[in-house]
Amino acid sequence: TLLFVFLGIVGGFSQTLWSGAVDSDWNKPANWTAGVPGSGSTATILAASPNQPIYGGATVINMTIENFGSLTFNSTVYNTGAITNFADATLINNDLFVNAGTIFFNNDGNLNNNGDFENYGTYDHAASAVLNNVSGATFTSYGLFNSNGQINNDGQLTIIGVFSNTNGMENNGTFTIAGDASFPASSSLNNAAGATVNITATGMLVFNGTLPNSGTISNAGNFVLQNASILTNDGSVTNNDELV
Repeated sequence: TLLFVFLGIVGGFSQTLWSGAVDSDWNKPANWTAGVPGSGSTATILAASPNQPIYGGATVINMTIENFGSLTFNSTVYNTGAITNFADATLINNDLFVNAGTIFFNNDGNLNNNGDFENYGTYDHAASAVLNNVSGATFTSYGLFNSNGQINNDGQLTIIGVFSNTNGMENNGTFTIAGDASFPASSSLNNAAGATVNITATGMLVFNGTLPNSGTISNAGNFVLQNASILTNDGSVTNNDELV
């Protein structure tokens, strides 16, 4: 069974599986097969659990979390460990989530950001992943953001570090580029009516995909349209610096 597979993989490492036998309380030992996970341990959340967990552990996460189900954060957390979100699994952030250091945050399922998400490390967004940044939410990446999955932005998404998107992005909010962003061939950025793409003086957008624009694109930095790019403009494009 799935339980024995996981136990076989981790071997001698400290691991506990979420059973959710009682309720959604992260800190209740009866909800875990081997007690509440602590520093350096591995916590595995199974999709079949009757009650999915609401995180209530330490503010600093310095463990490994393997999510196959649904994990909700309703309080401020700083991830210095490793979180793997597998296909069809869901992470829900309702407060402030900070991904710190050089830790990998692998999202293979869904990330629903309803609060503030800050990435200072590496965020890997796999091809099967969906990032939903809802209206009123903020997603800010100061580190490395590799996106091969779908991004739906209805809030504020800001790139200060390095960002690459090989898939699709639906922008109904504000997409600010103050670092380096690239959309290679076969990627797309749909900037909807009322939405804004803002390239600041420190920003660079290198685009080689499909860009239908019904909103506003404002460039005060560097906007590079490569050979395979297709820009369809039904909105507004304002260039105050370098457009190639």
